[in-house]
Amino acid sequence: WDLKNSGLHEVLRLLGPNVLNVIILSAGAIIITSFASYLPDKSSIAAMHNAFMLFGLPLTLVSQTIGNALLPQITMQATYGRYVRMSWTILKIVGGATLLSVLAAILLYLLGKPAIHILFQYGAFNEHASTLTHLALLGYAVGLPGQAVSLLIIVCFYAMKDVRTPLFTNIGALGLQIGLSLLLLKALKGTNAILGLPLAASLTVTIQALVLCLILFVRLRARVKTDKGIQRLQQRRKHIQALQELGRTDRSAASYPPVQVGVEHQPAQPVAASQPQVEAPYQPTVQLQQLTGRLPVSDYQRLVLLDPDNLTVLVQWQMVMMTRSDIEPSTILEGLARICRKLRSDEGQHSYEMVMRAFNRVSESYPYNTYVHFALGQIHQHLGNYNKAIDAYLRAMRNSTLEVMARFSIAQCLLFQDKPEVAVEQLEQALRNVRHASSGSIDPSVWAARPRQEGEEPLAPEVEISMLLANAYRSTGRQEDTQAVLRQVRQMIAYQDELSSSFTAIAPPQGNGATSVVDSYRSKNQAADALNVLNEMVPLTPQKPQSHDEVADSYIKRGLLNEAIEELLSIALIYESNNQLSQAGATVRRIGKIHAEVGDMEEAVIYLSHAVELLPNDPGLLHEIVGYCMQLGRTKEAAHYQAMLQEVQRG
Repeated sequence: WDLKNSGLHEVLRLLGPNVLNVIILSAGAIIITSFASYLPDKSSIAAMHNAFMLFGLPLTLVSQTIGNALLPQITMQATYGRYVRMSWTILKIVGGATLLSVLAAILLYLLGKPAIHILFQYGAFNEHASTLTHLALLGYAVGLPGQAVSLLIIVCFYAMKDVRTPLFTNIGALGLQIGLSLLLLKALKGTNAILGLPLAASLTVTIQALVLCLILFVRLRARVKTDKGIQRLQQRRKHIQALQELGRTDRSAASYPPVQVGVEHQPAQPVAASQPQVEAPYQPTVQLQQLTGRLPVSDYQRLVLLDPDNLTVLVQWQMVMMTRSDIEPSTILEGLARICRKLRSDEGQHSYEMVMRAFNRVSESYPYNTYVHFALGQIHQHLGNYNKAIDAYLRAMRNSTLEVMARFSIAQCLLFQDKPEVAVEQLEQALRNVRHASSGSIDPSVWAARPRQEGEEPLAPEVEISMLLANAYRSTGRQEDTQAVLRQVRQMIAYQDELSSSFTAIAPPQGNGATSVVDSYRSKNQAADALNVLNEMVPLTPQKPQSHDEVADSYIKRGLLNEAIEELLSIALIYESNNQLSQAGATVRRIGKIHAEVGDMEEAVIYLSHAVELLPNDPGLLHEIVGYCMQLGRTKEAAHYQAMLQEVQRG
C-alpha cells in the first residue's frame, strides 16, 4: 500500500464516520431489545422480531433497491457539479419512493394479520402470539415512509461525500428514540404496551427523515449556484442580452414574397425509382429571424460554443443554416448529424417533439427547402414513422445533392417495412447516380457528413449502397445477385485499402503534397473537401502540429469552434511534449482569444493564465489578461499580472 496515496486518505476519511454509524445503530438495537425485556408479556421480544421481519420486506424493496439504482447516478451528477439535475433526480426518486412506501404501509395494515396467521401461527405460536406480532407490526408500519425516505436521503449525502451529517443525525435519533420509548412505555399499559417501542422507532425515524430532507434542501440550494450547467446558461443569457443591447438582433434577412403553390405534394403509393424533378427555387413566407430567434449564424456559433449540450440552440442554428444559400451542404448535414446523435442520447430522448415542431415550422415557411424535408425525414425515421419519412425524402430528392442520400434512406425505411422489392429499385437507381457523374454523382464529403443510424459504419458511398443492396437482394431471395454485389464490394474495399497504403507510402514527412491539395481546394472555396484531406493527414502525421493547425483553421472558418479548440489543444500538447514552450503558449493564448470573442471571459482567463505560465515574459499577453481580469472584477489577479507586466517592462 502507498500510505501517501490521496485516494487512500479519502477512503479512510469516509470510513471512520461509517464505522461509528454502525456502532451507533448496533447500540440502539441492543438498548431497545433490553427495553423489550421489561415488557409484561414475555413473548414481546419474539413478537417484535417477527414483526420487524415482515416490516423489512417492503422496506428493502422500496429503499434498498431504489437506493442501489440511485447512488451511481447522483454520484456522477455530484462529481460533475450538476446539482440542478441532481436535485430533480432526488425529488423524483424520493417522491416516488414515498408514494410506494405509503401504499406498502396501508397493505401492511390491511393484510398484516392474515399474513401473520399464514406464515407463523403453527405449533407454539398461538392466537395470542399473532395478536402481539400484529400490534408490533402496526407500530412499525407507521414509520415505513419515514424509514424509506431516511435511507434514500442518507444515500444522497454519501453521493456528496458527506458522511458526518448521517452520523450526527443517527446520534440524535438514538437519544430521541430512547426518550420516546421511555415515555410511551409509561403511557401504554396492558396488551398495548408492546406498541410503545415500535411507535417510538417510527416517530424517531420520521423526524429524522424530515431533518435530513431539510439539511439536504439547504445544501443543494447553496450548491445550485455553482452548477456548471446553470453557469453556462447564465453566460448564454448575458451574451444574448449583450447582442440585443448592441442592436445585432435588429439585422434581418431579405424578405421575399410568398409563393403560391397550386398542387400539394402527395407521396406515391409504392416508391418508384423515378428521376428527380428539377428543384424549384424556394421562397420564405416569413423573415428568417422571426423563425429562429432573431440571431445570425455567427452568434449561434458562439452560443453553441458556450453551451454545446443545448439542443434548442443546435436546432435553431441548424434552421438558420438550412435557410441560407451560402452554407455548404456538408456543413448543413454535419449539424443535422449532431442533432440526431443528441436525440439518441438519454437526455435527448424527450426532445423529439420539440425538434419536430421546430422543423415543421420551417417547412411551412420554406415549403421548397429540400434540406428541411431531408431533416424531417431523418427525425421521422428515428421515430419509426417510416411512411412520413419516405414522404419527406421524396420531397428532398428534388435536390440533386441530396438525391442519392434520400434514396438510400428511403430504402432503409422500406426494408424496415418489409418491402425489399421497392427498396431494390431505389438502391439500384442510387448506384447508377453514384457511378455516372452526369446523372448526379454525390460528393464524398457530403456523403461522409450525412446523419447515420446507430452502429452504421461510414464507408464510401458506392460501398454502403452496395452492401444495403445486397441485403435487399437477400430479402427477395435473389442469391446470385447478392453474391455478385458482395464480390463487387470486396473488390472496392481492396482497391481503397491499396490506394490508402499507396498514399501513406508516397506522402512526404512534412505533408507538403497534401497541403498543396488543401490550398487548391481552399482557392476554389471548397472548405469541406479541404477539411477531408486534412483529417486524412492528421493520422499520417500525428506529431506534426501543422496538420492539426490546418484542421483547426478549417473548423474555425466553418464555425465549428468546439472542434477547432480540440485541435488547438492537440497542437499545444505536441509543442509542450517537444519542449517548444513559446509555440505551446501561443497556441493556448489563441484558444483563450476564441473564448473571449464569444463572450466566455471566464474560460478565456483560464486559458490565458496557462499561456502566461508558458510565456511569462510576453508583455502583450500580460496586458490582455490584465484587461480580462478587470472586466470580471478580479482585482487581485489583475494586480498580480500587472506587477508581472511592470517587471517585464523594467527588464
